[in-house]
Amino acid sequence: MAAVTMAGSLLVLPGAHAAVTETGAERFGGRDRYETSAAIAEAYRAEIADNPDRAQTSAVIIVSGEDRHAAYAMPAAGLASAFDAPILLTPTDELHAAAAGFMDAHDVDLALIVGGTEVVSAAVERAAAARARSVRRIGGGDAYVTSVAVAAEVGPIPGSAGEWGLRGRTALLANGETVADALVAGPLAYHGSHPVLLTPAAALDGRVSQYLDHSDVEHLVIVGGTAAVSSAVESEVQAKGILITRLAGVDRYGTAAVLARELLGTGRPNRCFDGSVIGLAVGEQAPDAISSSPLLGEQCAPLLLTRRGAVPAALDDLLTGTELLGGPSGRLTVVVFGGTAAVSAPTVTAVRNRALRGAPFTAEVSATAGSTVISVTFNEDVHRDEVIKPERYVVNNVALVRVEPGAEPPATGGGYTEISVVGRVVTVKLTEPLKVGDTITVVGETGTPQGRTEIAVDDTLPSLESVFYRVSSAPVVADRIGPQIQIVAIAGELEFVVLVTERALRPGDRLRNDVIHRGEEVHELTVVDTDGVSKTVSFKTSRDDCPYKPELGDPALDIGSRQIGEQCYEDPATLGANLRFTATVAAELEVGDVITVAKRALHDQRRNPSQLTRYTVTEHADNGVNGDFTVRRAAVGTPRHARQASLLISNTADEGAKRLRIDAHADSVAAGAAGNGWVVYPYVDPDRAQPADSVIEVGVDPVHRIISYTIVDGKITLANLAAALNADTTFRQHFSARVVSTATLTCRAAGAAQAVDIDDPSGGKLCGGFSTVGVRVQFTDHVHSVANAEAFTAPDSFVSLFLDGRYVADPDLAVRCIRRGPVVYLEYIATDDALVPRAGTPVRVPAEAAQNHANAPNLAQPVFNLRSDPLIPQQIGYEDEQLSGGDASGLRCDGDTTVGGNS
Repeated sequence: MAAVTMAGSLLVLPGAHAAVTETGAERFGGRDRYETSAAIAEAYRAEIADNPDRAQTSAVIIVSGEDRHAAYAMPAAGLASAFDAPILLTPTDELHAAAAGFMDAHDVDLALIVGGTEVVSAAVERAAAARARSVRRIGGGDAYVTSVAVAAEVGPIPGSAGEWGLRGRTALLANGETVADALVAGPLAYHGSHPVLLTPAAALDGRVSQYLDHSDVEHLVIVGGTAAVSSAVESEVQAKGILITRLAGVDRYGTAAVLARELLGTGRPNRCFDGSVIGLAVGEQAPDAISSSPLLGEQCAPLLLTRRGAVPAALDDLLTGTELLGGPSGRLTVVVFGGTAAVSAPTVTAVRNRALRGAPFTAEVSATAGSTVISVTFNEDVHRDEVIKPERYVVNNVALVRVEPGAEPPATGGGYTEISVVGRVVTVKLTEPLKVGDTITVVGETGTPQGRTEIAVDDTLPSLESVFYRVSSAPVVADRIGPQIQIVAIAGELEFVVLVTERALRPGDRLRNDVIHRGEEVHELTVVDTDGVSKTVSFKTSRDDCPYKPELGDPALDIGSRQIGEQCYEDPATLGANLRFTATVAAELEVGDVITVAKRALHDQRRNPSQLTRYTVTEHADNGVNGDFTVRRAAVGTPRHARQASLLISNTADEGAKRLRIDAHADSVAAGAAGNGWVVYPYVDPDRAQPADSVIEVGVDPVHRIISYTIVDGKITLANLAAALNADTTFRQHFSARVVSTATLTCRAAGAAQAVDIDDPSGGKLCGGFSTVGVRVQFTDHVHSVANAEAFTAPDSFVSLFLDGRYVADPDLAVRCIRRGPVVYLEYIATDDALVPRAGTPVRVPAEAAQNHANAPNLAQPVFNLRSDPLIPQQIGYEDEQLSGGDASGLRCDGDTTVGGNS
């Protein structure tokens, strides 16, 4: 029989995500799909047995497990609901031993066979009849007729479909040729008693059409996009007076995610789908999951699809939008269908990690035989000083040794000449070329405080695990695609943008024309008007309009003393481009102007050239639906606690200029802006004895943000107080105390920079901490400008909509803004933790918050929740800037590179 394995739990600190704080995994995978289905059936029986209100199941459903008959098995999900029956797979010609063993082990009253004898043979029927008191066959000449025949058995009353809230009796419709969409509809079909109907893509099957004409179905849910179930089918059903809901993504993975959101969201048709369990199967072909519907339906869990060895984007988006997952307890169980050959262990781990906190902190190594260069790409922003340490990298189990120019490399290997970093990419240059079979290790972090990373800028991430790489004879996938170029240009503007997507650009490869390239008339980029007259073009050379600041002097980024183009690796605000050129024309762009980037203008490191790119300037780039200019989506990154709160305590009568300094930890409940709300209250017993040893009682209340200490006995000294504070476990978890000779604090509250006296009963308040987080708002059209400065002081302003009605002029908040095409990127910098926007925050988008290039204002939008996206950069400015007030006039976003706020 199939093995059922349980993986251990992973814990993460609360607050990393809104809902999921712990994950577990359960796998059903046997030697084949038939053993797997029997194991799932056993689990289903156990699930029902745990419910005292349910009678033990006495029926089974037998379907063909052969790929050519997969469509016949899809309607079985609703049938399983009607009979409380597990689904067993069998080959067409004989009852599989695993299915027979299940029936032999349990008292089976009824065996239901789905499909005709060409699908499940008479021999299987006879074998089932020997093990069950009765056998019934439900089916027809094809899968479509079979789905109709099964529908007659499904529902609270057989043949009367279950209801979907106020939408009435509901059936599900999916493609009968590609069954992935019908498969993921199984848990909903089971739990809601909804029949699953099948149809070809182009036209509604006639038998299904007749069923809809004569049934009591009031609402039909189409599962899949128009490629799976066409618009013509939808129109034909609507003509019958049946309400239509279509649940569809861009592919099968997207459709599974959309259906899961429907089940888990606030308007879910069945309230039990709380996100505490999800099913997972491989999307390319998932025979192991055919039997999953009854089990997942009982567990109120959607079925999601993943790729072999990788998590698709649609699933990744669902996992990181954790307001839907975790249930009331914060625990998520991933139920995996299929062995590790179908859904690998690393894929399951990746799913669990993404649900917990987004992507784990990892590194990807790239190196080829014959090269002396190792490239290491981290998936998070990193500290430069940490990642260029040679001890981070090991080649053939030998630590790296620096070799000066002209010196002999070490005989034991491991020589290197340079380690450099640009953004998240570290380049290690070796003295000797790599050979096939050489091993490269990125050494992970061990012994870090509380298991947190010290390499990543976001120090809330878990420590980096070691990454191992073996040099192969050739790349797994040959790179034959050159740099991809996109042009964003609007009529009436003096500037336009050229976006290049290519990580491995050839060093020094930059767009050029006769204006900027040493006077040479290269004309790699030209602008020609409708009369064929060229317009003079120059490139901006400033670094200031790029959120990522490259290292000065990097030869790959500079031409002479000027930078041409800005490196913007991993910056979602630049539409996913790796390189961004801002070009200026001498005269405004006009409708019909043609911008051309010549063929072979850019090359990647494998010498693949870019192709000819032409773009005709339009009046404005309307990407809206029917011309509507609205917000498409809004997401928030992970808050970063850029500076921690502190407090100085003095004992000036006895210790002069010395101070006791209390600092909040960056990974504690008092991190960043949250620390500014903490208060320290002292009490000194005036009648205390004063022996040499002091007795100081310490109390820390994280709920009310209070630190208190009482000096019971002993002399009042800063050292004694520091020792007592640090000895307290709760204090030590969130704070540290030390005596310093001189100290000053820069705090915005009046008088906060002054030290409080050690015995002052009024106490003192920590100050100086602030947190920063990025918010990305994407419109359906390119944004020309957002509301003017005065509009930002209104409660329903474009920015304050993330702050629950608070004004941008709040003294505890500053906001900076960058506009890039259809994206408005906002950076919130707050000294009040309540002002830091987080995932799940209700968002309301008022009308006229922004204008497109046709000077049309955006339309108002219903309230929706801010989703989580940990890939959003946390800041768009320099780290050493100070937060100094909330003058709303500083926040403007009427230019492509304007940065406002008071930071």
